[in-house]
Amino acid sequence: MTRLLAMRKSRAFDPDATRPRPTHPTHPLLWTLRRELWEHRSLIFAPLAAVAVALSGFLVSAVGLPATMQASLAGTPSELKDAIRRPFDIAAVAIIATTSLAGLFYALGALNGERRDRSILFWKSLPVSDATAVLVKAAIPIALLPLVAFLLVLAAQAIMLLASTAILSASGVAIGPLWGSVPVLHRVHIIAWSIATLALWHAPIYAWALLVSGWARRMTLLWATLPPLAAIVFDRMASGRWHVASWFRDRLIGSLEAGIKPSATAEPQMAVIHFAASPGLWIGLAITAACLAAAVRLRRNIFNP
Repeated sequence: MTRLLAMRKSRAFDPDATRPRPTHPTHPLLWTLRRELWEHRSLIFAPLAAVAVALSGFLVSAVGLPATMQASLAGTPSELKDAIRRPFDIAAVAIIATTSLAGLFYALGALNGERRDRSILFWKSLPVSDATAVLVKAAIPIALLPLVAFLLVLAAQAIMLLASTAILSASGVAIGPLWGSVPVLHRVHIIAWSIATLALWHAPIYAWALLVSGWARRMTLLWATLPPLAAIVFDRMASGRWHVASWFRDRLIGSLEAGIKPSATAEPQMAVIHFAASPGLWIGLAITAACLAAAVRLRRNIFNP
């Protein structure tokens, strides 16, 4: 009893006891990102499924790899490299395409899902601003999923390279042409640059899908595709040309000409300069910023409980 009274007395005269204790930061960006990934687990499962399909197909075809290598050795060195790199390129394209589609469908339903199930009434009660919520949703297809695609492509190609090495070694075929045709460090650079340029080039597509997701009450895919189709038809009927269609085509596959092909033929510094000097990049980023600003305003006004 005496000790308890002494402790209370010491606390009463302790100046630090009356001071408010510092609270831990909530990190709204981090928790919002974790919440999005928890609610949309298919964003990870879809690329993993693409990896599984690509590896399964490669392992089935790898049975005839020694015969293919022997036949390719009789041709030119370029034909040999093409034959060896083809499965690796197909696997990379499949994983990147699947990840891009997953990001697009996520963006089309990100704001619409909150509005449809009225979970927005709960999320807006948390200390997370509308700008933070929209920016996190936009960062998933523009930044996070490309990083996931990069890691999965590297992992899949490493497994393919090791499996090919084991099969050729067991068959008594030299593995020198295999490792010479798939330079690991060079492919890491090419894969990273290709995915980065593709993500930046497609950023306005994801931002537009996010904006439509916040505006349309249902059928977001239809509302996202109707305005571009209407613009293409109007341009064709009014001018007799395909200017708008060419612009949309460039937005879909223009990163090949702006960033990917120069990286394969020029120095890395020149490829970066060529991509950074592309007007399509900055026009796309301006459209991205405008769409995201409109999406923030929509979430603030229309989703107001």
